[in-house]
This record gives sequence, C-alpha cells and structure tokens, in this order.
Amino acid sequence: MPNDSISCSIPRYGELQVPFGLKGERLYEPLQVTKGIKCGCVCPGCGDALIAVHAPSGDVTPHFRHKSGSACATGYETALHRAAKQLIAEKKHLWFPVVRAEHSEQDALGRQHELFEVLIPAGIDSLTAIRTEQWLSGLRPDILAT
Repeated sequence: MPNDSISCSIPRYGELQVPFGLKGERLYEPLQVTKGIKCGCVCPGCGDALIAVHAPSGDVTPHFRHKSGSACATGYETALHRAAKQLIAEKKHLWFPVVRAEHSEQDALGRQHELFEVLIPAGIDSLTAIRTEQWLSGLRPDILAT
C-alpha cells in the first residue's frame, strides 16, 4: 500500500462521486487501499460501503463507487472537506495571506492620504496544538490551532 498522504490530483466534480474513502478516522485514495469491497471504506457523506476500483494496467481511472449503486448527494463535498482538515492536521503548516493595515484620511485641503503597512507577510507558517471539530463557546470550528 502506498503512503498515507493524500495527493491533490482530484478530478473535477461530476467525474467522481467520492474522491476519498473513509476507513476508521482516515481518508484514503483508491490506490491506497485493497481493490474491491475488501478496501473496508465507507462514503464520508452517507456512510454507505464503498468499492475501490483500480487496475494495475492503468486502464481504469482509480475511483470509489457506492456498493449499493446509490447516487450520494454529499459524498464529494464531505470527502473534500474532511481531506482538507486531514491534510492541515497532518502536515502541521498552512499558507497564510498577507495581513496589512490600511488607513485613508482626507486633509483640510481635501487631499486624500493613504497609509499601508504590512503587519504579517504572506507565507507558510507552522501550526501547533491542532484540534479538529472541537466546541468553542457554542461554535464548532473545523480546525483550532496556534
């Protein structure tokens, strides 16, 4: 079985119903699990058993399908949502946009003066104390981290 990281080569919506299968608390790509129903995965959206489809020849695009043949309305979005949280929690870093302060003021002569200051530059920063789906003051954010 390949490593446990999730790649970013996700086909466009409509091509696959479920890009990742849930096994325990982790998501897996089709090639990361045993082929067929033996993969032991369920749909992250509806909980239905999944079948991992892939071929050593590469003639088949690896994918999951519902064992029941049902058309799940939530599997795709739920799988991507959970995969994003899983990646952040496992990789322990995230890209943050620039944080800047902007101030605009007009002087007595009607001239506009603008001040911009970069408070935090854009870039990748490490995360610690990562927790997912924990209640905080009546809210349940996807991720809490410092």
